[in-house]
Amino acid sequence: QAQSTHGVPEILETHIQEQVRREGYENDLLNLRVEFAQAGASSLDLVVIADFKGEVAPLYNRLSRAIQRWCVDACTKNNWEIPFPQLTIHRESGTTG
Repeated sequence: QAQSTHGVPEILETHIQEQVRREGYENDLLNLRVEFAQAGASSLDLVVIADFKGEVAPLYNRLSRAIQRWCVDACTKNNWEIPFPQLTIHRESGTTG
């Protein structure tokens, strides 16, 4: 939590930059920023801002998926927990269904 506004965004940005380079999009990337967005109900949310050259506009969906994949990979690599919505159901004893 203490690193949510500075350390984590910097680590994530570096990871994404490395993946952009590795997958051959480095010359098409104009701007990359990772910022703290908000404190959610059970999460601290970040936003990835990535601007690419217009020539790669046809790859918009592919790049969007790649950025999400790179974010998940960075979370795994750094042991950051990704919170998922949870629903707990409590039943009275003796009930079925």
